[in-house]
Amino acid sequence: MQESETTQVSKMKRDSGSVPDSLPGWWDFEPRVDLVGLCAIPVFAITFLFILTFAILPKEATGRHYLTTVPAVGFLLLSLTYILPHINPPEQCADHITPNDNTSDSMCTATGVVICVGVWLVVISCVFRALSLHLYVVWEKKLGPRFMIVSLSCIFIGTIIFTVMPYFVTGVSYQFGKVCYLKPSGDNWAFLAPLIVLAAGICGLQIWTLIHCVMSVLQGIWVDRRYSTQTSREVYHDGRTPVQSNKLLTIMQWRPMLAAFGIVLHVAMFCALFIIVRTEETLPADKFDAWVKCLVSSPDDTDRCLPETDGFWPNEDFVFTCFLLLSTSGLWGVILVMRRSMVYGWVQLFKSLVRSYRSPDIDLELHTWQRFSETEKHSVQS
Repeated sequence: MQESETTQVSKMKRDSGSVPDSLPGWWDFEPRVDLVGLCAIPVFAITFLFILTFAILPKEATGRHYLTTVPAVGFLLLSLTYILPHINPPEQCADHITPNDNTSDSMCTATGVVICVGVWLVVISCVFRALSLHLYVVWEKKLGPRFMIVSLSCIFIGTIIFTVMPYFVTGVSYQFGKVCYLKPSGDNWAFLAPLIVLAAGICGLQIWTLIHCVMSVLQGIWVDRRYSTQTSREVYHDGRTPVQSNKLLTIMQWRPMLAAFGIVLHVAMFCALFIIVRTEETLPADKFDAWVKCLVSSPDDTDRCLPETDGFWPNEDFVFTCFLLLSTSGLWGVILVMRRSMVYGWVQLFKSLVRSYRSPDIDLELHTWQRFSETEKHSVQS
């Protein structure tokens, strides 16, 4: 019997990095994980309506941009990840001590792919969004079709590469509820390192852009006060337009700044979670073996093995918060990009659908619409 236990323990330790599935305390966590999926449903509906707004309403109403639309799709997929298990509940366990993974369960593969694609679409597109704003504001570069082609190519190719890579390096498995995440192993850095670097790049570019705007405004105020004579003011008059533009851009920085720090927050929590989840290489060998031997000897009564797992896993509240933020991230994405003209555009669209004949006031309404759009145009660049 001792030899049999040793063989099973060795097999367990040679497993492909999956966290054993017999930690009873985590079964009490299942209702909280289900709550994450329920919260994701209204966020999915809101994000879908937001994307539909981009597709139906004119650009003057939405200020749509490819670097705004792509992240919206990513946010939609993040919410969808936590809804899929409610549509088709998966079989999480292969046996008493081993969870299913991407090689044994199709739903595991589906949720793993969807969440990876969503994460990378949001992060990589936000990198190019921050870069485009930085080039436009700091270096005064007008970005054309070439930048669009390069950025979209990098976004989609990068998403494919970074989504496929974890499946060959670590794989995904059921660890926290009904959604598959990376198997906890040292090779996780192949996924986490690029994520951290890109998030830091977003934050760095945005801070640089903000500092440039603030410094330009302060410099303009200082020069304006220095030129006290009428002649000096006339000489400086031509330089006032960029200063005023920088003032406006500085005021508008709250949107991209919140977006940048939101990305950093989510990435930090996501990475911290998988760093905290230790593997058999970092666990004390004697404690790990004692736990697994207990599971092998009592497969039908794993509750008595719970004392052996003290300190193995992250805090449940932290895990719940991390996944709740991830599943509802589309909500703050919509809030940051939402414009009043979108609501006005839907109102006008429904009015036009209700009318069965051409209104004699259509020209006046079009003129009013154009004037309203002008007041919103400045937020497109933000």
